[in-house]
Amino acid sequence: MAGKYATSTLDLYNGVFDRLEDFFGSHRPLRDITRQQAEKFIVKAEYRCPGHKSKTELAESSKMQIISTCKAMFNNAIEWDYVKSNPFKGIDWPEPTEQRFHSLTEDEENAIRKAAPTLRQKVLYDVYLTTGARLNEVLSRTWADIDFDNEQMIISNRKGHPDLPSFRLKTRKGVNKQRKVPLSPGTIDLLTELQSEAPEGVPYVFLTQERYERVLKRWDQIGHKDKLWKKHWLCNNVLRDFKLHCQKAGIKLRGKLTIHALRKNTGQTLGNAGLPLKVAQQILGHSNSETTLKYYSQVDPHHLGQVKQIFENRYEAGSGTARI
Repeated sequence: MAGKYATSTLDLYNGVFDRLEDFFGSHRPLRDITRQQAEKFIVKAEYRCPGHKSKTELAESSKMQIISTCKAMFNNAIEWDYVKSNPFKGIDWPEPTEQRFHSLTEDEENAIRKAAPTLRQKVLYDVYLTTGARLNEVLSRTWADIDFDNEQMIISNRKGHPDLPSFRLKTRKGVNKQRKVPLSPGTIDLLTELQSEAPEGVPYVFLTQERYERVLKRWDQIGHKDKLWKKHWLCNNVLRDFKLHCQKAGIKLRGKLTIHALRKNTGQTLGNAGLPLKVAQQILGHSNSETTLKYYSQVDPHHLGQVKQIFENRYEAGSGTARI
């Protein structure tokens, strides 16, 4: 099992298994779980976080993930002759409405960069804003992944060794296991400045000496085993700091603004610039353009104004006179 699935998948399976055990009890035979009980299990699923005693309703997207995982687990159980039928088969959950993300203006992007108290954080936000890379894709980058000559950032799988944990790119069928994301001259300048003051012996672009030592300690604890390494161990208060820096920048929210929303902003920026959808798909590393179109672009009020202006310009060009 461990050799067949990625660590993230195993974590998901273990988490759902713990939920099933808590709800039905450790001695409940799988074959005795009915469809009605399976539905009740999903309805009563709650947010679980160590150290938090309060019970919070689970997000709709999380419930959908639990249903999908339970279906897969019980399908496996059928193959292994543990059960005859899947009690979760046919259970569907309404797909949650995609929350609008905050579409940043150029002034707001610059304000976030200026609000960063350190050069490292300033460059970090700049890379998120200009590459569309995922949270851990950026935090896992080493200086070897920055191609200064060709002005690009390389995102690819990396096997671990004693001084550097592994990295597994989040890919699906039809997606290359390597992405080369163009870097703007301004971003290259910032990275060059950051490299000049980078701590010696730290391969990561955005990790401090102290953080790198903690990462190595965790890497040693799991015996340098690639399958056991979790990318989120690189993240240390990045999300919390970003929220604080957005407040400092005076951003008045018009939607959800997180590190992942910066990735969505990249897709929106490329679309607003008139580039083909396929370009954004390639930069973001999506397996199909439907994902790019559905989740990484949205219609904002100024777009509707642009529609009117386009046809106004065509009218003026055709008539040879300006509207009064």
